[in-house]
Amino acid sequence: LIAITHEASVARHLGGDMLVLRDGSVVEQGKVKSILDAPKDNYTRSLLDADPQNWPEHTTQKKGKLLLKATNLTISRGNKRLF
Repeated sequence: LIAITHEASVARHLGGDMLVLRDGSVVEQGKVKSILDAPKDNYTRSLLDADPQNWPEHTTQKKGKLLLKATNLTISRGNKRLF
């Protein structure tokens, strides 16, 4: 079975062997797990870094000046109250 995907998670789920192509040329090949866990090629690394699933978790902002405070807030559209 040959599967073509741009999603690393799909490739990981399918497993097996994979090729990473750049402009039609193979830049990396091997076992899916090996390539996704430790890519050797800079292009492969850049593809994986671009996947939002690989982005670092957002951290909470440092405490600072209060920007907005709302009490008893309601939202309406026309005559209909949304909440």
